[in-house]
Amino acid sequence: MSKSLGNGVDPLDIIDSHGADALRFVLCQVATSTQDVRLPVDLVCPHTGKTFTPKFIHNSSGRLVPAPTQESPGDPSKKMVTAFGIATGQVKATPEIPLARNTSAKFDQGRNFATKLWNAARFTLSMLAEPPAPSLDPASGDLALADRW
Repeated sequence: MSKSLGNGVDPLDIIDSHGADALRFVLCQVATSTQDVRLPVDLVCPHTGKTFTPKFIHNSSGRLVPAPTQESPGDPSKKMVTAFGIATGQVKATPEIPLARNTSAKFDQGRNFATKLWNAARFTLSMLAEPPAPSLDPASGDLALADRW
């Protein structure tokens, strides 16, 4: 989740696009005790909402990073800036050239799993019979305090 190089994903962006359960599931799924987690980082175009793989460049220290400005995948005349470009101070987001949010396809798996659990729980609850009505009145005083609660 580190964004020091501008090539990580913002947890708030993932919660907005995939949900908090998907974020938690994927972080638990890919967590290891001794290795870094590798997430393939894509960008979400602010103009079209489509996900695409960014163009990469080598920075001054030789690391492969997303280019500070990117072209919209559907319309090359529309530009956007990346988190790396803003973090390094090379570019600034404006209303005409907005920030492209980072995302990862791994979170689709988490969203799909959370949806599957939700649907299974809804199905199970729909198959249960209505609970029987209580045979004793809690206000009558025949029940102990714990039973009344």
